[in-house]
Amino acid sequence: MELSQKKDLFKLNQGLNTEINELNFPDGFTVDEANYELLVDGSRRRRKGLANESGVGAAKSVDTFVAGDFVQSYLWTDVGGDPDLNIVCYRQGNNIYFAVADETISGGWYTGDGSSIDLGNYVTTGATTANTEEIAVSFSHGRGTLFVSGPYIKTIFVTFDSATSRFASEEVGIRIRDYGDQEDGTNLSTEPTSLTDPHNYNLRNRGWTNTDRDQFHTDLSKYPARNSLWWKGFKRTYGTSVAEADGQKSWDSSKLDNEAFGGSSAPRGSMFLNVYDTSFGVETSGVVAVDISTWTYIDNGGNWTVTLTTSGVHGYGVGDEFTISGHQMYGYSDILLGTEQYDWLKTFDGTWTAVTGTTGSTLIFTYTPMTYDVDGWFDQFLSLGQVGAARVRPSGTVHTDAPRANCFFAGRLFTAGMYNTEFADSVFFSQIADGPEKYGRCYQDADPTDENFNALTSADGGHIIIPGMSGVQEMIQVRNSLLVFANEGVWEVSGGSRGVFTADGYSVRKITSAGCSSPTGVLGIEDSAVYTGPSGIYVVSPNQYTGQLEAQSSTEQTIQTLWNQIPDVEQQKVQAAYDSSLRRAYFMYGNNGTQIGIDTMLIFDARAGAWFKYTFDTPTNNVLLTGFAIPNADDTSENKKMKFIYEASTTTVQVADFAQTTFDDWDGTNGPLPYMVLGHDNIGDWQRRRQAPMITVFSKKTETGYTAAGNGWDPVNESSTLMTAYWDFTDDAVTNKIGSQNEVYRHVRQFVPSGTGDTDGYPLVITRNKVRGRGRSLQLRFDGATDKDSHILGFTTNYKVTRKV
Repeated sequence: MELSQKKDLFKLNQGLNTEINELNFPDGFTVDEANYELLVDGSRRRRKGLANESGVGAAKSVDTFVAGDFVQSYLWTDVGGDPDLNIVCYRQGNNIYFAVADETISGGWYTGDGSSIDLGNYVTTGATTANTEEIAVSFSHGRGTLFVSGPYIKTIFVTFDSATSRFASEEVGIRIRDYGDQEDGTNLSTEPTSLTDPHNYNLRNRGWTNTDRDQFHTDLSKYPARNSLWWKGFKRTYGTSVAEADGQKSWDSSKLDNEAFGGSSAPRGSMFLNVYDTSFGVETSGVVAVDISTWTYIDNGGNWTVTLTTSGVHGYGVGDEFTISGHQMYGYSDILLGTEQYDWLKTFDGTWTAVTGTTGSTLIFTYTPMTYDVDGWFDQFLSLGQVGAARVRPSGTVHTDAPRANCFFAGRLFTAGMYNTEFADSVFFSQIADGPEKYGRCYQDADPTDENFNALTSADGGHIIIPGMSGVQEMIQVRNSLLVFANEGVWEVSGGSRGVFTADGYSVRKITSAGCSSPTGVLGIEDSAVYTGPSGIYVVSPNQYTGQLEAQSSTEQTIQTLWNQIPDVEQQKVQAAYDSSLRRAYFMYGNNGTQIGIDTMLIFDARAGAWFKYTFDTPTNNVLLTGFAIPNADDTSENKKMKFIYEASTTTVQVADFAQTTFDDWDGTNGPLPYMVLGHDNIGDWQRRRQAPMITVFSKKTETGYTAAGNGWDPVNESSTLMTAYWDFTDDAVTNKIGSQNEVYRHVRQFVPSGTGDTDGYPLVITRNKVRGRGRSLQLRFDGATDKDSHILGFTTNYKVTRKV
C-alpha cells in the first residue's frame, strides 16, 4: 500500500551549510554550490559575468606585474577635506596608483607626474623585496590625508593637491619618550666616580645637562646618582630688595649632595626614541637645536656627500653623531613606471656621523638611500629642518621591521604591529593631529623631568603597552573604539570615564582570543567589524543587552568545514569588501595555496543571513586581483557598487563589475557553470523508502525579447536549468541511485513573437518532471548551462511512500 505526500520548498536562500549531517539537514540550505546568486525573495539565480564595467576606459599602465607582488585596494574618502572627492587606491607590489571612485573607475585613473607613490622609498634598514612587495600594507585616512603602513615600510602620509592633481608622500617619523633605563652597573643611589656611556645616557634621560653634571663631578669628584633630581641642585640668590621667590637660580653641588633622595628613580623621559632605530636617543634638555640654513651635495653614484650649513655653531667634530629632523626635499627622476615620470619626496631625518671637513657651522656626512639619479627638483629646499644632539643607547637596536597597521582614530594617528621584542606589544598614538607635524609625535609635550611643567595633557601622544598582544594584523574604528586585530586575539581601546579617548583617560579590554590571520580580511560594517582568522570568520558587534562589543563566529554553524579547507597561505591573503547597497560582505581568495590571484568569493548576505559562493577560472595571465566597493552606485538593480581589478596584461590593469547582460567573465569566456546541491530530504521519516515520481519546478522567466534569426526568432537571455535526483545519500554513479539529468526550464506553450519586444505574458515557467528511482532520502542538484540564465523559485515534490520498510 502506498501513501501520497506533497512537500513544497519555495525558500532556497538559506545558503551554504557544510556543518549539518545527512539526517538533520534543514530545508532551504545547500551542501555545496557555486555561482548561484542568493536573493532575499527566496530564489536563486545564476550570477552574471564579471567583465569590463560599462563605459570602460583605457587600461591603466602599471609597473610590470611580478608573480608574488601583493595586490590590494582601499577607498580613500573625503580626500583633501573635500566630501565630494573619493579616490580608489590600488596597491601592486611597491606602487600605489589612484583613480576617482566613480561608477566608471577605469575612466578616472590619475596619470602623469605625481600620479603614483613608490613605497620602495620608505623601506626599513635591511628589508628585502620579498619583505616589502609581497606582504600587505595597512591603509587608513583622516583629515583628508591617507596613511600607509607596512611591516617593512616606514609609515607615511599621502596628500593630494587638487589644483595640480598630484599626490605627494612623506614619512611619519614616529617618536616616543624613553621611560626606561640603560644597564649601567650602578644602584639607583650609587654616585659613580667615572662616567660610562650608559650612565651618561641615564642622566641625560633624567634631564641632567652636561654643564650641571660636569660641575657636580668637578666639585665632588663623583657623578650624580639615578635617584637624584637635577633641579634640587639649584638655589636662589637674592639681595635685600629682592624677594627670595624672585631671586636668580644658581647651581650648588653641595646643596644637591645634602638632599635626601629615596629608593625610587628620578623621573625619566627627557630623551626621544625613533621607533625604527633605538640605538640612540635624541636630547631634549639643555640642548639648543641649530637650524639648517642651506645644503649642497655631490652625487657619487649610489651615495651623496652632503654639506650642511647651520645658522650657528653646531659643536660637532669629525666622528660625532648628530640627528636631523624636519627636513624634506622634493625631486623627480626619469625612471618610467609604465609611461610616467617618477616623483619622490625624501628626507635627511635620522642619525648621521660627521666626516672630514666638518667645522663650526658646516656639517658633512654621507647619504646613502638614493638608488636613482636626480634629474630635476620641484623643491630642493622644501623644508630645511634642524640639527640636534644624539646619545648612544647601548641596549637599543636598528629594527628591520616597522608598524604593520595604522588607523586614524580620535583625531590621532595610531600605529602598531612591530614584530620585535622591544615593541611587539605596543600601540603608538600621536598627539591630537591638528597638523602633519603631529602625526609622529607619540609623546607628551611636557618634559617629565622638568621641575614645573611636566604634566600629561589630554591632547598628548603616547604609547600603550598591551601584555600578551603580538602579531598585530590591522586596526579599525568601530563606534567610539579602536579595535586591534592580532594573531592572539582582538583588543578594544576606548575612552575612559569620560567616554572619549584621551592620553590621560583610556581603557583597554580584550574582546576575544580568536586570532586574526589576514590584514586585508578585516572589514568595518556599520557599527560592527568582521575579520578572518584560522578558526573562521568572526563578527565583532555590540551585545544587545550590555552594548559591549563581543565576537561571534559567523562560520561555526554554517561553513566552518569549507573554511578549514582553505590553505593557510590563502587564508592569510583573504581580501574583504562590503557592498552596503546589497548588504553583502565579500571574502576573496585563491584556493590552492600557490596560484596568483582570486578564484573564489565567499559572500555573506546580511539581509538573508546566509552564505553563498562564486568561483572563477584563473588563467595563466589576466588574473583577478582585488575588489572594493565604491561610495555611490547604490541602485541594487544595476549591481555597479562592487568593482574588481584584473590583470589586463603584464603592464596594465582593467576594472570589471557584475553589471553585465551576459555570463562571460573578463577573459571573454563563460564563467564556471552554476550548480546547487540541496540537502537530503526525508519528510521526517528515515525508515520507509519512497518515490518522487513527479517534481514540479517553478522558474522565473528570463527571456526579455527576441532577435530575428533567418525565418524564425531566437530568445534573448534564454534559460536552462538541469535537475538531477540522488537517492539514499549516494554520490557515486556505480550505485545506480543517481537519476538522469532533466531540463526543467521548458516553455509548455509555443509562442511565436511578431516583434523583438514581444513576450508570452507568463512571468513564470512551471514544469512537471518525472523522476525515477526510490530510497530513504532524496537529494536534488540543479545545474546551469553555457550561455544560459537560470532563475529557480522553488519546487514541489509529490512523494509516494510505501508502508514496507
